[in-house]
Amino acid sequence: MPDKILCSISTRGRYFTTLPLAISAVVAQTKQIDKLVIFDDNDEPQDLRTEHVYQRLFQIMDTKNIAWEWLWAGKKGQHHNHQLANTMKFPWVWRVDDDTIPEPNALENLCKYIGDDVGAVGGSVLTPPLQFEMVYSTGLIDNVYSEPHVQWSTIKSVREIDHLHCTFLYRAGVHDYNTGLSRVAHREETLFTYGLKLKGYKILAVPDAVSWHLKTPSGGIRSDNREEQFAQDEEIFRNTLNLRDSTIVVLNNGMGDTR
Repeated sequence: MPDKILCSISTRGRYFTTLPLAISAVVAQTKQIDKLVIFDDNDEPQDLRTEHVYQRLFQIMDTKNIAWEWLWAGKKGQHHNHQLANTMKFPWVWRVDDDTIPEPNALENLCKYIGDDVGAVGGSVLTPPLQFEMVYSTGLIDNVYSEPHVQWSTIKSVREIDHLHCTFLYRAGVHDYNTGLSRVAHREETLFTYGLKLKGYKILAVPDAVSWHLKTPSGGIRSDNREEQFAQDEEIFRNTLNLRDSTIVVLNNGMGDTR
């Protein structure tokens, strides 16, 4: 089991819908986290310490000796926020989306698969009503356009795949989130976990670590519906795949200095 785990939640537009559900699910884990950091990326942030439900959630964390921090984020997108969590000196970060509800044993079971050669571990992320039961997916990055993600159905056994999405436990400080994406941060989890794989670490999909994705129709990535943002991020993703076997050299010199 990892010694220290930071849980990172980036939130936008979900103060009074799914965020308190996600927080309460994190607090109720059978494997207790060491710290929860919530990045408030709302356009008009609010001080929730006066809201009854949040008061009680903060008090529960204090009672359970779970350190917590509420940070006003830079309104640049969740990839910037998760990158901050990635650099907070914790060996492992459990990334939880603000509209996902992990079952009480989710983190404990993710931790069972941690090893020196593992970069990230994810369980099933199920969106009710289930649409992808009994569908086999390879989990290969090359098939990202032709098959549903492995996490979208119940995972029956441990599998090594190329990438994860939505919520997962990862080895911190060895690979960076792509902060060149737009604020919607389309494909940011895929790019991040695939980057861990390219650095030689295993990416695992494991059983018995279920999170329920409520997929709230507003807030989060769905706060911005400008097609050009998604198109920009998709181009970055495609370029990453196309250039993965290439060596890119940045020349810091003047015009005419290269022969």
